[in-house]
Amino acid sequence: MAILLYNNGLIEDFKPKNLVFTEEEINNIFSDYERTRSKRFIEVPNVWCIWGENDNIIEENFNRLASETIEKDIFSPLLFIHDTEINPDWGIINLPILKNYENFRKSVYVMLDRTAEEILKESNEAARESGQNSMVFLNTIGPTDDKRVLFEFDPHLQNENFYKPLFFNKFADRVYTFVKKFYKKNKPFLVYADNKIIIMVNENNVEFLLNSLNDSFQKREEYETCSEIKKIKDYWADKTTEPKKRGRPVGSNKNNKKAEK
Repeated sequence: MAILLYNNGLIEDFKPKNLVFTEEEINNIFSDYERTRSKRFIEVPNVWCIWGENDNIIEENFNRLASETIEKDIFSPLLFIHDTEINPDWGIINLPILKNYENFRKSVYVMLDRTAEEILKESNEAARESGQNSMVFLNTIGPTDDKRVLFEFDPHLQNENFYKPLFFNKFADRVYTFVKKFYKKNKPFLVYADNKIIIMVNENNVEFLLNSLNDSFQKREEYETCSEIKKIKDYWADKTTEPKKRGRPVGSNKNNKKAEK
């Protein structure tokens, strides 16, 4: 069973139909790419890494965890295959087998965890140096059917600095741009989505979020945007039948639980 690391950090066990992988099975994983590349994973014995490559690079597909783990720029999922699951006829197996499958799996996970911790540490340090300590706190829900990660944004669990105009106005602009285009889709209420993640808001918090966005634009005297937000709020109120929390003005969530930095 190989390990498949997606661009968004999701990890999936990938099992061949028989004892070893066929060329067709590997090509199917990377069918959206013009070619595949491979490299020995030196840090763990008896492991090959395989990824896809296109001539036209899409920056948002950058697989940072994979790239920093094997020190190559990767813009696709990354597959870790143990020598015991490689067809001997290919002539690329590295003997002797120094780590069995279970040890291989544990070792790869340890390396990925270590790299992820370093990436997070660097990101936090960069945020502190730039004074951007109002990061958005998200609850991880889990993977979706199309291998994206689903998060929940809870406006009541944000750090108090989150609602300061310098940060929140930018957040409001991004969310409004997305919501204006997609709010008539089915539940849940989405505030962001790309090819890696989806961010939703619990319907009990939708009114509060929209009131917060409205407050931001009203203070900036962008009244046309406020009018559009009212349409969205009215549509959502008509669409939902379950009781919702009453909206409160931005900054009035001091008694709510704060997310840890």
